[in-house]
Amino acid sequence: MTANKNVILMVALGAIACLLSIFLSQFFAKRIYDNEALLARIERLPPAVEHLQILSKNFVQSGDPITWKRIADGLEALKADLQLTPDVAVQWRAEMDALGTDLESYTRILSRIQEPAILLNREKDRLKSISLSFSQEVEAQIVQPYQQKEGERIYAGGQLDPFKVRIKDTAMEVIRLHLTQQLILLELLVDWDLARYQDKKASIEADLALHQKRLNYLNILLGNEPAIDAIIASLVRKLDSLVLQEQTIFRYFTTITGLNNQLAHLDSRLLVASKAFTGKLRTEISESNRINQMLGWSLPTILLAALGILGALLARNIIQFVKELESNRQELQINESNLKVTLDSIGDAVIATDHQGRITRMNPSAELLTGWKLASAFGRKLSEVFHIVNAHTRARVADPAEKVMASGRVVGLANHTVLLANDGKEYQIADSGAPIRTPDGRIIGVVLVFRDVTESYVQEQKLRESEKQLRKITANVPGVVYRFECTSEYRCTTTFVGENLRQWFGLEPDPATFAQAFRSGIPDEERERYEHSLREAIRQSHPWHYEGQFRKESGERIWFSGDAIPYQEENGTAFYGVVQDITERKRNAETLRQLRNYLSNIINSMPSVLVVVDRKGRVTLWNKSAEQATGLTFDQVHRQPLATVFPRLADQIHSIETALDKREIIRESKVPIQYQDETSFEDITIFPLVANGVEGAVIRLDNVTERVRIEEIMIQSEKMLSVGGLAAGMAHEINNPLAGILQTAEVLANRLSNKAPIPANEKAATTAGTTMLAIQTFMELRGIPRMLKTIKESGSRVAVIVDNMLSFARKSDATVSSYDIAELIDRTLTLAATDYNLKKQYDFKAIEIHKDYGENLPQVPCESAKIQQVLLNVLSNGAQAMVGAGASKPRFILRTRWEPERNSVRIEIEDNGPGMEPAISRRVFEPFYTTKPVGVGTGLGLSVSYFIITENHSGEMSVESSPGKGARFIIRLPVKHRSSSDHR
Repeated sequence: MTANKNVILMVALGAIACLLSIFLSQFFAKRIYDNEALLARIERLPPAVEHLQILSKNFVQSGDPITWKRIADGLEALKADLQLTPDVAVQWRAEMDALGTDLESYTRILSRIQEPAILLNREKDRLKSISLSFSQEVEAQIVQPYQQKEGERIYAGGQLDPFKVRIKDTAMEVIRLHLTQQLILLELLVDWDLARYQDKKASIEADLALHQKRLNYLNILLGNEPAIDAIIASLVRKLDSLVLQEQTIFRYFTTITGLNNQLAHLDSRLLVASKAFTGKLRTEISESNRINQMLGWSLPTILLAALGILGALLARNIIQFVKELESNRQELQINESNLKVTLDSIGDAVIATDHQGRITRMNPSAELLTGWKLASAFGRKLSEVFHIVNAHTRARVADPAEKVMASGRVVGLANHTVLLANDGKEYQIADSGAPIRTPDGRIIGVVLVFRDVTESYVQEQKLRESEKQLRKITANVPGVVYRFECTSEYRCTTTFVGENLRQWFGLEPDPATFAQAFRSGIPDEERERYEHSLREAIRQSHPWHYEGQFRKESGERIWFSGDAIPYQEENGTAFYGVVQDITERKRNAETLRQLRNYLSNIINSMPSVLVVVDRKGRVTLWNKSAEQATGLTFDQVHRQPLATVFPRLADQIHSIETALDKREIIRESKVPIQYQDETSFEDITIFPLVANGVEGAVIRLDNVTERVRIEEIMIQSEKMLSVGGLAAGMAHEINNPLAGILQTAEVLANRLSNKAPIPANEKAATTAGTTMLAIQTFMELRGIPRMLKTIKESGSRVAVIVDNMLSFARKSDATVSSYDIAELIDRTLTLAATDYNLKKQYDFKAIEIHKDYGENLPQVPCESAKIQQVLLNVLSNGAQAMVGAGASKPRFILRTRWEPERNSVRIEIEDNGPGMEPAISRRVFEPFYTTKPVGVGTGLGLSVSYFIITENHSGEMSVESSPGKGARFIIRLPVKHRSSSDHR
């Protein structure tokens, strides 16, 4: 009885020790589980932060609310990962609080980016709108009306109006400047390069000043009228808006740049803190595992000790068992032989123990695997011979015989069990233990059956490891990885689908339902194309590629791409592939395409020739102006040497290399270009270009022929103004002595005349010893009265000429009065008669003038000085042409007629000079066009005359000429004066 009590006491103490060991093991297992869960949450932080960085950059570029929603969702997910849940140990609260604080700071700064990014993109759209409205207004209000009017004029048989061409060219130059300024701002938003933008800041300021000057010049050309002033004022306001846009965009850009720098700093802090925290968690998990393993060893030890004590207390029962065994020995010997034969013939290893766990039998397979012979192992505890450990932790596995004895049921080993043989070999085994019962159900021993599964275990482990790696890889692929098999009858089954199917497409990652669920998400209008492409790939066993739309359960539509590659396997064809969400790529591609087209249109709309070359001088960009200048398309010159396709730039190769080496802009001004028989001038500017590691240069050619000629004309005009002022001054100075000459001649005639008695004359003659009659007789005999008359007539003509010259040279306020056209023509002829060219040896007075004036012509409202200037220009050009051609009898025919159907007075000036070719007569009124040598003519005389008649007087001016038959200039002046605005 006392022995039984001791047994019960020992069993109770063993049970308590086992329960304590189990409780501690469960405690540390729970701790390991919580720490591993926390580790998984912290490990998600770095990739999530990097994803937020990408989304933030995309949002700044696009201002897309969907992108911002994804940012907000990402922040919420991060906050959820960093929340202090009850399973987080107290020791980690400080690290979690620090990460949470940094995340809050990160969230605040990221939130501050939202408003300026939205405003920046709104300002970018406004910038495009302002530029478009500016270009449209210039096109609609200035360019198109003048083009339409000019087209109607040409259609009606009129000539090309050079002033309207000038207006159109200036308007297009204004558009180009406006687009150039916008392009610089857009480059800042595309490249996000503040240093490069600041380098171009000076260019913006210079272009703005030039822009304003062009607008002022355009206003002057258009006539400074109220309607035109309103258009120019509107354009100036848009120009001011562009300046404000530049300032606003730069302000938002600076704000976002500063916030991005702060975000980068916090990104680094979060990543460093999360990495340090991860290291601590891994150390803690490793330590907890070690403690848990020690606890695992304690339980078998306690059980073995308890069994040992129980065996000692129950030793007395052994005697009884021995007696019983002895009585049955004869029977057992008979069965022993049969049992041995049976055990030895079993392929699996078999070990039998008694109820105390001591080995009683072993077959040859068991001897081979354990490295023990039955003779040596007999009677030993099973744990001494059958030494098994966990394959991963190397922890000792509990004796299976003891498990069977304790449970009374069949017990199988857990996976990953290794048998340590006596000879040092190791075998991965699979076994099961069953109790040996007597007929009355009493357990008298254990039979253990096991086999060597090392090879299959290794293969299984490799398979599991491969599957684990596959899961990790597919979880990090930016898309969903899948696999499906197809038989020769085209029956397909999905065998694998990535876990991130839910994240990308909102579907459950179940291979059984994947194909049908994904097909349901294809829009109806695309489903047939999707299925056809898939069927064709399966039928031909070719790689599959498809791009289309997918509709999520939420209704959101996204773009996706599907790819799969076929492999021939034993049971048929297996396709391995991936489907990806390419919505962002599609959106970016479309934005990039639009931006490229927009920039291409801007570049091609520039009148300047733009050529971009790489470091080796090969052409990489070629705008429309370059195509027009060379007659070669971009496809013809792409990657060709610049010197080959643009020979006149061959001399600039050295300048291009210098610009690249020194990183500075090189400019050459007024470079002469000989084209056929004309010399043009152009400015050459070379900009060094370094972008994305690619070096090259931008070459801009601007035709400045007009500017050069204007400068020359301005110099010539200054000279002419000086000569005109000198002539006016001389005429004024001649007036004074001329008046004295005329007055003295009149007094002399009176004093020498005897027609009226003058006492003073009689007295003087008497004093001289003669009479007035004698003096009168002498003068008549010598012709003195006739000479005095000639002096007075000549002086009067000189006075008229001087007065006319002063009236013509005198500046006026351009007032309009009514004049007799015949009188204006005669006054102009008087001025022209003073024209004598010593070098050309001609005198205008030697030209025959034939007048054919109409009768009863109405007076014409005009500015007399300007009309005289027109007539003088035509007469001067005609006189020079006739004398230059060697006309024997140069002649002008001047006609005036009344045209009631036009309500105009018609003036014709016809000469008998050499005439003009049709190509010359079509361009005779074009500014700067002249057939005279350099330095002789400016090409402005007739163009200014044309402007005075058509613009200032709303009239018409044309020329009729043919070679060898002279030229006839026709001028029509309306009698009822119409304003410039009416004309337009």
